[in-house]
Amino acid sequence: MKSLRILVVSVIVAGMMVGMATLVGSAQVITTTTQVTTNVTVQQVGLGVIDWTNGVIRIQASGVGDQSKPVAQRKLLARRAAVVSGYRELLETTKGVLVQSETLMRDFMVVNDDVRAAAEGVINNAVVVPGSETYTEESDGSITCTVTMEMLLRDILVPVYATMRNQFGTVAVAATVVSPYTGLVIDVGGFGFPKPAVFRVVTVGGTVVYGVSVAKYEYACQSRLASYINSVIAAKQNLQDRVGGNPYVIRAVRIVGTDIIVPNEVVTVTTSMTTVLQECRVVVSY
Repeated sequence: MKSLRILVVSVIVAGMMVGMATLVGSAQVITTTTQVTTNVTVQQVGLGVIDWTNGVIRIQASGVGDQSKPVAQRKLLARRAAVVSGYRELLETTKGVLVQSETLMRDFMVVNDDVRAAAEGVINNAVVVPGSETYTEESDGSITCTVTMEMLLRDILVPVYATMRNQFGTVAVAATVVSPYTGLVIDVGGFGFPKPAVFRVVTVGGTVVYGVSVAKYEYACQSRLASYINSVIAAKQNLQDRVGGNPYVIRAVRIVGTDIIVPNEVVTVTTSMTTVLQECRVVVSY
Protein backbone atom coordinates (compact mmCIF):
# COMPACT_ATOMS: atom_id res chain seq x y z
CA MET A 1 0.00 0.00 0.00
CA LYS A 2 2.84 2.37 0.87
CA SER A 3 4.44 1.70 -2.53
CA LEU A 4 1.14 2.49 -4.22
CA ARG A 5 0.93 5.86 -2.41
CA ILE A 6 4.45 6.74 -3.47
CA LEU A 7 3.59 5.85 -7.06
CA VAL A 8 0.47 8.05 -6.99
CA VAL A 9 2.40 11.01 -5.55
CA SER A 10 5.12 10.58 -8.19
CA VAL A 11 2.53 10.62 -10.97
CA ILE A 12 0.95 13.81 -9.55
CA VAL A 13 4.31 15.57 -9.24
CA ALA A 14 5.29 14.53 -12.75
CA GLY A 15 1.96 15.84 -14.06
CA MET A 16 2.54 19.18 -12.30
CA MET A 17 5.99 19.46 -13.86
CA VAL A 18 4.59 18.75 -17.34
CA GLY A 19 1.86 21.33 -16.74
CA MET A 20 4.43 23.92 -15.65
CA ALA A 21 6.54 23.20 -18.74
CA THR A 22 3.45 23.69 -20.89
CA LEU A 23 2.73 27.02 -19.21
CA VAL A 24 6.33 28.16 -19.73
CA GLY A 25 6.09 27.22 -23.40
CA SER A 26 2.86 29.21 -23.71
CA ALA A 27 4.45 32.21 -22.03
CA GLN A 28 7.27 32.13 -24.56
CA VAL A 29 4.80 32.17 -27.45
CA ILE A 30 2.91 35.11 -25.91
CA THR A 31 6.15 37.03 -25.42
CA THR A 32 7.10 36.51 -29.05
CA THR A 33 3.71 37.74 -30.21
CA THR A 34 4.01 40.84 -28.05
CA GLN A 35 7.45 41.56 -29.47
CA VAL A 36 6.14 41.48 -33.03
CA THR A 37 3.38 43.93 -32.13
CA THR A 38 5.49 46.44 -30.23
CA ASN A 39 8.18 46.53 -32.91
CA VAL A 40 5.85 47.95 -35.55
CA THR A 41 6.78 51.53 -36.34
CA VAL A 42 3.79 53.89 -36.34
CA GLN A 43 3.61 57.65 -36.66
CA GLN A 44 0.66 59.76 -35.54
CA VAL A 45 -0.24 62.41 -38.12
CA GLY A 46 -3.32 64.39 -37.15
CA LEU A 47 -6.10 61.87 -36.55
CA GLY A 48 -4.40 59.27 -38.70
CA VAL A 49 -1.67 56.71 -38.10
CA ILE A 50 1.04 55.78 -40.60
CA ASP A 51 2.29 52.22 -40.13
CA TRP A 52 5.76 52.52 -41.71
CA THR A 53 6.60 48.85 -41.13
CA ASN A 54 3.64 47.40 -43.02
CA GLY A 55 3.14 50.41 -45.30
CA VAL A 56 -0.45 51.15 -44.30
CA ILE A 57 -2.24 54.39 -43.41
CA ARG A 58 -5.15 53.99 -40.99
CA ILE A 59 -7.82 56.36 -39.79
CA GLN A 60 -10.67 55.88 -37.33
CA ALA A 61 -13.71 57.95 -38.26
CA SER A 62 -17.20 58.38 -36.84
CA GLY A 63 -20.57 59.39 -38.25
CA VAL A 64 -24.06 59.98 -36.85
CA GLY A 65 -27.33 58.94 -38.46
CA ASP A 66 -30.42 61.13 -38.81
CA GLN A 67 -32.57 60.66 -35.69
CA SER A 68 -35.78 61.12 -37.68
CA LYS A 69 -35.11 58.08 -39.85
CA PRO A 70 -35.85 54.42 -39.07
CA VAL A 71 -33.08 52.51 -37.27
CA ALA A 72 -31.89 50.61 -40.36
CA GLN A 73 -31.64 53.80 -42.40
CA ARG A 74 -29.92 55.66 -39.54
CA LYS A 75 -27.23 52.99 -39.49
CA LEU A 76 -26.62 53.32 -43.23
CA LEU A 77 -26.46 57.12 -43.00
CA ALA A 78 -24.12 56.92 -40.01
CA ARG A 79 -21.79 54.60 -41.93
CA ARG A 80 -21.82 56.86 -44.96
CA ALA A 81 -21.01 59.89 -42.81
CA ALA A 82 -18.13 58.01 -41.16
CA VAL A 83 -16.67 56.94 -44.50
CA VAL A 84 -16.83 60.46 -45.95
CA SER A 85 -15.15 61.79 -42.81
CA GLY A 86 -12.54 59.03 -43.11
CA TYR A 87 -11.69 60.09 -46.68
CA ARG A 88 -11.06 63.64 -45.52
CA GLU A 89 -8.87 62.54 -42.61
CA LEU A 90 -6.89 60.16 -44.83
CA LEU A 91 -6.15 63.03 -47.20
CA GLU A 92 -4.93 65.18 -44.32
CA THR A 93 -2.77 62.31 -43.05
CA THR A 94 -1.07 61.81 -46.42
CA LYS A 95 -0.21 65.51 -46.51
CA GLY A 96 1.91 64.92 -43.41
CA VAL A 97 4.17 62.38 -45.13
CA LEU A 98 7.71 63.69 -45.54
CA VAL A 99 8.96 63.13 -49.08
CA GLN A 100 12.55 64.29 -48.72
CA SER A 101 14.34 66.99 -46.74
CA GLU A 102 11.69 69.64 -45.94
CA THR A 103 9.25 68.70 -48.70
CA LEU A 104 5.87 67.35 -47.57
CA MET A 105 3.14 65.65 -49.59
CA ARG A 106 1.15 68.84 -49.07
CA ASP A 107 3.64 70.71 -51.27
CA PHE A 108 3.58 67.96 -53.90
CA MET A 109 -0.20 68.16 -54.09
CA VAL A 110 -0.09 71.94 -54.45
CA VAL A 111 2.52 72.11 -57.21
CA ASN A 112 1.68 68.92 -59.11
CA ASP A 113 -1.86 68.30 -60.35
CA ASP A 114 -1.06 64.68 -61.28
CA VAL A 115 0.08 63.88 -57.75
CA ARG A 116 -2.97 65.50 -56.21
CA ALA A 117 -5.39 63.76 -58.58
CA ALA A 118 -3.74 60.37 -58.06
CA ALA A 119 -3.71 60.74 -54.26
CA GLU A 120 -7.36 61.77 -54.15
CA GLY A 121 -8.28 58.87 -56.43
CA VAL A 122 -6.55 56.36 -54.16
CA ILE A 123 -8.15 57.83 -51.05
CA ASN A 124 -11.63 57.59 -52.57
CA ASN A 125 -10.97 53.87 -53.04
CA ALA A 126 -9.76 53.30 -49.48
CA VAL A 127 -11.42 50.36 -47.77
CA VAL A 128 -13.25 49.90 -44.50
CA VAL A 129 -11.42 47.21 -42.54
CA PRO A 130 -13.73 44.16 -42.30
CA GLY A 131 -15.12 43.81 -38.80
CA SER A 132 -14.06 47.29 -37.73
CA GLU A 133 -17.52 48.87 -37.77
CA THR A 134 -19.19 49.50 -34.43
CA TYR A 135 -22.62 51.01 -33.79
CA THR A 136 -23.75 52.79 -30.64
CA GLU A 137 -27.28 54.02 -29.93
CA GLU A 138 -27.10 57.39 -28.21
CA SER A 139 -29.50 58.66 -25.53
CA ASP A 140 -31.26 60.85 -28.11
CA GLY A 141 -32.08 57.82 -30.24
CA SER A 142 -29.54 58.52 -32.95
CA ILE A 143 -27.12 55.88 -34.21
CA THR A 144 -23.39 56.59 -34.10
CA CYS A 145 -21.11 54.49 -36.30
CA THR A 146 -17.33 54.23 -35.94
CA VAL A 147 -15.26 52.67 -38.73
CA THR A 148 -11.58 52.06 -39.26
CA MET A 149 -10.36 52.75 -42.79
CA GLU A 150 -7.00 51.95 -44.32
CA MET A 151 -5.04 52.41 -47.51
CA LEU A 152 -1.59 51.39 -48.71
CA LEU A 153 1.13 54.00 -48.29
CA ARG A 154 2.68 52.60 -51.46
CA ASP A 155 -0.29 53.75 -53.55
CA ILE A 156 0.13 57.32 -52.32
CA LEU A 157 3.87 57.33 -53.05
CA VAL A 158 3.63 55.94 -56.60
CA PRO A 159 2.64 59.32 -58.11
CA VAL A 160 5.47 60.95 -56.14
CA TYR A 161 7.98 58.42 -57.51
CA ALA A 162 6.56 59.03 -60.99
CA THR A 163 7.60 62.70 -60.80
CA MET A 164 11.22 61.57 -60.39
CA ARG A 165 11.12 58.48 -62.58
CA ASN A 166 14.06 59.59 -64.73
CA GLN A 167 16.22 59.65 -61.58
CA PHE A 168 15.74 55.96 -60.77
CA GLY A 169 18.50 53.48 -61.54
CA THR A 170 20.93 56.06 -62.94
CA VAL A 171 23.88 54.80 -60.86
CA ALA A 172 25.46 51.63 -62.23
CA VAL A 173 26.02 49.09 -59.45
CA ALA A 174 28.55 46.65 -60.87
CA ALA A 175 28.70 43.28 -59.14
CA THR A 176 32.02 41.44 -59.30
CA VAL A 177 31.01 38.55 -57.03
CA VAL A 178 27.77 37.02 -55.83
CA SER A 179 26.95 38.49 -52.43
CA PRO A 180 26.00 36.17 -49.56
CA TYR A 181 23.76 38.93 -48.17
CA THR A 182 20.02 38.80 -48.81
CA GLY A 183 19.11 42.33 -47.75
CA LEU A 184 20.31 45.57 -46.19
CA VAL A 185 19.45 46.83 -42.70
CA ILE A 186 20.51 50.41 -41.91
CA ASP A 187 20.71 51.28 -38.21
CA VAL A 188 19.96 54.98 -37.57
CA GLY A 189 18.92 54.55 -33.94
CA GLY A 190 19.38 57.68 -31.81
CA PHE A 191 19.73 60.11 -34.72
CA GLY A 192 16.08 61.13 -34.98
CA PHE A 193 15.71 60.12 -38.63
CA PRO A 194 12.37 61.57 -39.87
CA LYS A 195 11.28 58.47 -41.88
CA PRO A 196 11.07 60.15 -45.32
CA ALA A 197 9.63 58.47 -48.39
CA VAL A 198 12.79 59.32 -50.36
CA PHE A 199 16.29 59.21 -48.87
CA ARG A 200 19.89 58.39 -49.71
CA VAL A 201 22.59 56.29 -48.06
CA VAL A 202 25.90 58.05 -48.66
CA THR A 203 29.40 57.27 -47.43
CA VAL A 204 31.48 59.83 -45.56
CA GLY A 205 33.47 60.24 -48.77
CA GLY A 206 30.37 61.02 -50.85
CA THR A 207 29.68 57.70 -52.61
CA VAL A 208 25.96 56.96 -52.99
CA VAL A 209 25.30 53.48 -51.62
CA TYR A 210 21.52 53.44 -51.92
CA GLY A 211 18.64 55.67 -52.93
CA VAL A 212 16.50 56.55 -55.93
CA SER A 213 19.56 56.57 -58.21
CA VAL A 214 20.31 52.93 -57.30
CA ALA A 215 16.83 51.43 -56.90
CA LYS A 216 14.70 50.34 -59.83
CA TYR A 217 11.51 52.30 -60.33
CA GLU A 218 9.18 49.28 -60.55
CA TYR A 219 10.43 47.83 -57.27
CA ALA A 220 10.11 51.15 -55.44
CA CYS A 221 6.52 51.45 -56.65
CA GLN A 222 5.83 47.92 -55.46
CA SER A 223 7.35 48.05 -51.98
CA ARG A 224 8.66 51.62 -51.33
CA LEU A 225 12.36 52.40 -50.97
CA ALA A 226 12.43 50.84 -47.50
CA SER A 227 10.40 49.65 -44.56
CA TYR A 228 10.94 51.22 -41.14
CA ILE A 229 11.08 49.34 -37.84
CA ASN A 230 12.38 50.21 -34.41
CA SER A 231 15.21 47.73 -33.90
CA VAL A 232 17.76 45.74 -35.87
CA ILE A 233 16.69 42.54 -34.12
CA ALA A 234 13.07 43.15 -35.11
CA ALA A 235 14.15 43.78 -38.70
CA LYS A 236 15.93 40.43 -38.84
CA GLN A 237 13.13 38.53 -37.10
CA ASN A 238 9.97 40.14 -38.43
CA LEU A 239 10.87 41.41 -41.90
CA GLN A 240 12.58 38.40 -43.46
CA ASP A 241 10.15 38.60 -46.34
CA ARG A 242 11.92 41.84 -47.26
CA VAL A 243 15.57 41.40 -46.25
CA GLY A 244 15.86 37.62 -46.18
CA GLY A 245 17.65 35.50 -43.62
CA ASN A 246 21.11 37.04 -43.91
CA PRO A 247 20.94 40.84 -44.21
CA TYR A 248 24.00 43.10 -44.11
CA VAL A 249 23.74 45.59 -41.23
CA ILE A 250 25.19 49.11 -41.50
CA ARG A 251 25.44 51.51 -38.57
CA ALA A 252 25.00 55.17 -39.57
CA VAL A 253 27.63 57.74 -38.66
CA ARG A 254 25.22 60.69 -38.75
CA ILE A 255 22.16 62.11 -40.49
CA VAL A 256 22.24 65.12 -42.81
CA GLY A 257 18.71 66.12 -43.81
CA THR A 258 17.36 62.92 -45.36
CA ASP A 259 20.81 61.52 -46.15
CA ILE A 260 22.10 58.67 -44.02
CA ILE A 261 25.88 58.96 -43.74
CA VAL A 262 27.72 55.64 -43.36
CA PRO A 263 31.41 54.60 -43.12
CA ASN A 264 33.44 54.45 -46.35
CA GLU A 265 34.28 50.77 -45.90
CA VAL A 266 30.70 49.59 -46.49
CA VAL A 267 31.23 50.14 -50.22
CA THR A 268 33.38 47.01 -50.40
CA VAL A 269 30.31 44.97 -49.43
CA THR A 270 27.46 46.89 -51.04
CA THR A 271 29.06 47.00 -54.50
CA SER A 272 28.39 43.27 -54.77
CA MET A 273 24.74 43.60 -53.65
CA THR A 274 23.38 44.72 -57.02
CA THR A 275 20.12 42.78 -57.02
CA VAL A 276 19.46 43.40 -53.33
CA LEU A 277 19.70 47.17 -53.72
CA GLN A 278 17.94 47.47 -57.06
CA GLU A 279 15.00 45.44 -55.72
CA CYS A 280 14.70 47.65 -52.61
CA ARG A 281 15.34 44.86 -50.11
CA VAL A 282 16.09 47.49 -47.49
CA VAL A 283 14.93 48.16 -43.93
CA VAL A 284 15.78 51.22 -41.84
CA SER A 285 15.97 50.62 -38.10
CA TYR A 286 15.55 53.81 -36.10
